[in-house]
Amino acid sequence: MDGAPRIPTEAYATIGLSIVGLVFVPVIPSVFALWMGRKAAALIASDSQRYTGAGMVLAARVLAALSIILWIALLVAWLTMWHDVTSSMDDIGNIR
Repeated sequence: MDGAPRIPTEAYATIGLSIVGLVFVPVIPSVFALWMGRKAAALIASDSQRYTGAGMVLAARVLAALSIILWIALLVAWLTMWHDVTSSMDDIGNIR
């Protein structure tokens, strides 16, 4: 090793999990990304001469948090629409 700071593996895992949580699988990878991001940020802060990538970890954590918020908002919107549709169907069935 030449002494140059390197990006820890945890930082790469954090960005990867954040993207997977946003695009493919809702919420669960994003929660792991937040956990892994905290671990990576602590590692970088503990030895800033050896590790770098704090900006990448911060971006990944923000992306993971936004992913969780987005998926929860989509779930609430879907449940609201589903409730409205089923209520409308009940109203149609009661017309005589």
